Amino acid sequence: MGNWSRVFDPGLGYFYSDQPRGMLIAAYMLMAVLSVLIFGCTYLPPWTRWLLIPISLVMADDFRRGFSIPFLVFVGMAAVAFLLIWQAVRKEKTTWLKGGTLILELLGYAGIATCIGALSLFRANPPGPKSQALNAHKTGPRIVVAVFDELDPVHTLEKWPSQYPPNEFLDLAKRSLDFTNCLEPGPETLYSLPAMTIGHTVERAKAAGPQTLNLIVGGKKREWNEKPNILLEARDTVGASAMGWYHPYDREFPGVEGRFYERVSDDPTFCFWLLFDFLVERPFQMVGKNSQTKMLNTFYSNWQRKIIEDFHAQVPSFIDEHHGLIFLHVPCPHVPYVMHPIPGDPLGFDPESYYGAVDYAGEICKTMEDTLAKTGEPYTFIATSDHNLRATLHGIKPCGRVPMLISGTNIVKPGRVNDQACGEHLADVVRLLISNSNASELDIVRAMTAKRVTP
Repeated sequence: MGNWSRVFDPGLGYFYSDQPRGMLIAAYMLMAVLSVLIFGCTYLPPWTRWLLIPISLVMADDFRRGFSIPFLVFVGMAAVAFLLIWQAVRKEKTTWLKGGTLILELLGYAGIATCIGALSLFRANPPGPKSQALNAHKTGPRIVVAVFDELDPVHTLEKWPSQYPPNEFLDLAKRSLDFTNCLEPGPETLYSLPAMTIGHTVERAKAAGPQTLNLIVGGKKREWNEKPNILLEARDTVGASAMGWYHPYDREFPGVEGRFYERVSDDPTFCFWLLFDFLVERPFQMVGKNSQTKMLNTFYSNWQRKIIEDFHAQVPSFIDEHHGLIFLHVPCPHVPYVMHPIPGDPLGFDPESYYGAVDYAGEICKTMEDTLAKTGEPYTFIATSDHNLRATLHGIKPCGRVPMLISGTNIVKPGRVNDQACGEHLADVVRLLISNSNASELDIVRAMTAKRVTP
């Protein structure tokens, strides 16, 4: 949602559980942005009008994904809006006529925006019915993979502040194969989760529909929901289930029983949050500041807290009811750090509140371990992250690594492994455990520390 090109993109439906509502939000968001653009062009001095569109475009696009056809479509629409208003003002019509022209144009662009949203529904792949799990309830050893979003090895394990009680991950590390030099599988969630499940670095990822994520891997195009992929491989052998946020696991992988928590709300009011984020927060961010707008942050923080608390509540039953590969993408300690924030920061946007979020993530981790222990059955538990803490905290820059802690009934000789490992090699470890649930520590270490290979 970070740039305007996405409001034309059918891939927007990927991030919503309700695709039609998601597209409608996109359409009205575009309408609001165009309205602001039109009014701005009307009242600014003539010499500044020509600067408004290029400045707005720079603000809107993060340039990480490059220009696209939808982006160019928006440029054309914005240019037309600008020229129409500019010409109306130049002709020095009466105030009434100017106002009437503006109203007609706004209504016209509202219609255009709504049509675009409707057309996106037809362009998008319609979401199919949720598939019944093929093998999710098989009996046998459990392989639980818990990916804690933005869990940082430095601030979680290596430099945990002495003024805080030890977090659960510190204790878990003592009982695990602790890979202390594990490179992150990707720079952000859209890339790293696919990399961890297919076993290779993802060079590009783009949502193309409600259940379609297109990838570039080794210079070749492929979709995430095709083999090789540990979720599909486990589905066809030992059983697979997935619960997480951001990615629609329940739609993406047919036959894998799962639950999807939206990264963004499907409530129509979220449109105003996005618009406010663009008009207020992004200009501040461009100059290296954060306006800390309470209205914006309150909405986002409340949404994040709701997701985390519900996810935590579902963990025991989800693990207890499934066997085989159980893949959990945990929405914590990702910003905003709403769980256990420091005093004076109830919304969780102070970097120092990250430690409270890690502490709560540790509570979720302990719930997972306790549930596994109560089953009395063999299991392997893998706690890791999709990427490091991307913010600078106490002057420590992002480290480019993630925690990788592997424990369970088959780990009898825990210890630290300092050789370089790769986060995407998690897939190889899971494949090893699927084929041999009693794989030795040495076999696991070899799989994690193998060199990266281009497919």
